Amino acid sequence: MSNEIITHKFRELLLPSLLIAMALNIASVVDASFVSTFIGHDAQAALQVLEPLVLLITIFEWLFGLGGQIK
Repeated sequence: MSNEIITHKFRELLLPSLLIAMALNIASVVDASFVSTFIGHDAQAALQVLEPLVLLITIFEWLFGLGGQIK
């Protein structure tokens, strides 16, 4: 019984999770291009240095956000 619930929840949450990941990565690339165009290359370098920290915070947001959806 619990294996069916896990499989159902996995299929239910897979597509939204993938779409969120794709949107965040595309937004990161667009942000970097705007920063380098309008502010400069030094600002883009600073943004790219902080990107792993932003992704780490995002991972924990997903962990608690998606975990809270499961009933």
